Amino acid sequence: VKFGWAVNNDSVPDTEANKFENYYPGDEYVDYVGVDGFNFNDGEWETWESVFDDALTRVGRYPKPIFIFSTASAPGPQKAQWISDGFGKQIKRHRNVIGFIWFNENKEKDWRINSDPNSLAAFKQVISQW
Repeated sequence: VKFGWAVNNDSVPDTEANKFENYYPGDEYVDYVGVDGFNFNDGEWETWESVFDDALTRVGRYPKPIFIFSTASAPGPQKAQWISDGFGKQIKRHRNVIGFIWFNENKEKDWRINSDPNSLAAFKQVISQW
Protein backbone atom coordinates (compact mmCIF):
# COMPACT_ATOMS: atom_id res chain seq x y z
CA VAL A 1 0.00 0.00 0.00
CA LYS A 2 1.24 3.47 -0.90
CA PHE A 3 -0.10 6.70 0.57
CA GLY A 4 -0.55 9.82 -1.56
CA TRP A 5 -1.09 13.14 0.19
CA ALA A 6 -3.16 15.41 -2.07
CA VAL A 7 -3.78 19.11 -1.54
CA ASN A 8 -5.86 21.66 -3.39
CA ASN A 9 -3.91 24.09 -5.54
CA ASP A 10 -5.15 27.01 -3.45
CA SER A 11 -6.43 27.50 0.07
CA VAL A 12 -10.00 28.57 0.68
CA PRO A 13 -10.04 30.57 2.82
CA ASP A 14 -6.54 31.80 2.06
CA THR A 15 -5.30 32.21 5.62
CA GLU A 16 -2.08 31.28 7.37
CA ALA A 17 -3.91 28.67 9.46
CA ASN A 18 -5.30 27.02 6.32
CA LYS A 19 -1.99 26.55 4.45
CA PHE A 20 -1.55 22.92 3.46
CA GLU A 21 1.95 22.78 4.95
CA ASN A 22 0.30 22.86 8.39
CA TYR A 23 -1.29 19.48 7.72
CA TYR A 24 1.53 17.38 6.26
CA PRO A 25 1.46 14.11 8.22
CA GLY A 26 5.21 13.45 7.89
CA ASP A 27 7.68 11.74 5.57
CA GLU A 28 7.30 8.43 7.39
CA TYR A 29 3.63 8.27 6.37
CA VAL A 30 3.67 9.76 2.87
CA ASP A 31 4.90 8.03 -0.29
CA TYR A 32 3.70 10.62 -2.84
CA VAL A 33 2.63 14.24 -2.62
CA GLY A 34 0.25 15.80 -5.07
CA VAL A 35 -1.97 18.63 -6.11
CA ASP A 36 -5.54 18.89 -7.39
CA GLY A 37 -6.14 21.82 -9.72
CA PHE A 38 -8.65 22.83 -12.38
CA ASN A 39 -9.14 25.57 -14.93
CA PHE A 40 -12.71 26.47 -14.00
CA ASN A 41 -12.97 29.31 -16.53
CA ASP A 42 -15.37 31.16 -14.23
CA GLY A 43 -15.36 34.46 -16.04
CA GLU A 44 -11.66 34.43 -16.81
CA TRP A 45 -9.50 31.78 -18.44
CA GLU A 46 -6.92 30.41 -15.99
CA THR A 47 -3.47 29.55 -17.28
CA TRP A 48 -1.83 26.26 -16.37
CA GLU A 49 0.83 28.23 -14.50
CA SER A 50 -1.72 30.14 -12.43
CA VAL A 51 -3.39 26.87 -11.44
CA PHE A 52 -0.27 24.81 -10.65
CA ASP A 53 3.05 26.67 -10.37
CA ASP A 54 2.79 27.85 -6.77
CA ALA A 55 1.30 24.62 -5.40
CA LEU A 56 3.76 22.37 -7.27
CA THR A 57 6.68 24.46 -6.04
CA ARG A 58 5.41 24.18 -2.47
CA VAL A 59 4.81 20.40 -2.53
CA GLY A 60 8.16 20.07 -4.29
CA ARG A 61 9.82 20.95 -0.98
CA TYR A 62 8.90 17.51 0.33
CA PRO A 63 11.35 14.73 -0.61
CA LYS A 64 8.67 12.74 -2.46
CA PRO A 65 7.61 12.07 -6.05
CA ILE A 66 4.79 14.37 -7.14
CA PHE A 67 1.50 13.62 -8.89
CA ILE A 68 -1.19 15.92 -10.13
CA PHE A 69 -3.90 13.78 -8.59
CA SER A 70 -6.86 15.44 -10.28
CA THR A 71 -7.02 17.99 -13.06
CA ALA A 72 -9.05 19.15 -16.05
CA SER A 73 -10.03 22.23 -17.95
CA ALA A 74 -13.45 23.66 -18.58
CA PRO A 75 -14.46 23.72 -22.25
CA GLY A 76 -13.62 26.65 -24.43
CA PRO A 77 -11.64 27.63 -27.50
CA GLN A 78 -8.40 27.67 -25.45
CA LYS A 79 -8.74 24.21 -23.88
CA ALA A 80 -6.52 22.44 -26.43
CA GLN A 81 -3.80 25.06 -25.93
CA TRP A 82 -4.14 24.73 -22.14
CA ILE A 83 -3.48 21.00 -22.47
CA SER A 84 -0.59 21.41 -24.93
CA ASP A 85 1.13 24.16 -23.00
CA GLY A 86 0.54 22.74 -19.53
CA PHE A 87 1.20 19.06 -20.05
CA GLY A 88 3.53 19.41 -23.00
CA LYS A 89 5.76 22.24 -21.70
CA GLN A 90 5.01 23.74 -18.28
CA ILE A 91 4.89 20.48 -16.36
CA LYS A 92 8.49 19.74 -17.39
CA ARG A 93 9.69 22.65 -15.25
CA HIS A 94 8.59 20.62 -12.22
CA ARG A 95 11.04 17.74 -12.45
CA ASN A 96 9.61 15.65 -9.63
CA VAL A 97 6.17 15.37 -11.26
CA ILE A 98 5.89 11.74 -12.32
CA GLY A 99 2.30 11.66 -13.51
CA PHE A 100 -1.16 13.15 -13.59
CA ILE A 101 -4.78 12.00 -13.53
CA TRP A 102 -7.32 13.70 -15.77
CA PHE A 103 -10.81 14.17 -14.28
CA ASN A 104 -12.78 12.93 -17.28
CA GLU A 105 -16.39 13.72 -16.39
CA ASN A 106 -19.21 15.77 -17.89
CA LYS A 107 -20.69 17.27 -14.74
CA GLU A 108 -21.09 20.94 -13.89
CA LYS A 109 -18.76 21.51 -16.86
CA ASP A 110 -17.63 19.21 -19.63
CA TRP A 111 -14.23 18.28 -18.21
CA ARG A 112 -13.77 15.36 -20.61
CA ILE A 113 -10.58 15.23 -22.61
CA ASN A 114 -12.66 14.58 -25.72
CA SER A 115 -15.09 17.47 -25.16
CA ASP A 116 -13.92 18.73 -28.55
CA PRO A 117 -11.67 17.26 -31.28
CA ASN A 118 -8.85 19.78 -30.76
CA SER A 119 -8.57 19.00 -27.06
CA LEU A 120 -8.46 15.27 -27.74
CA ALA A 121 -5.75 15.77 -30.38
CA ALA A 122 -3.72 17.93 -27.98
CA PHE A 123 -4.03 15.31 -25.25
CA LYS A 124 -2.93 12.52 -27.58
CA GLN A 125 0.07 14.61 -28.61
CA VAL A 126 1.26 15.32 -25.04
CA ILE A 127 0.69 11.73 -23.93
CA SER A 128 2.86 10.47 -26.78
CA GLN A 129 5.72 12.60 -25.35
CA TRP A 130 5.51 11.21 -21.83
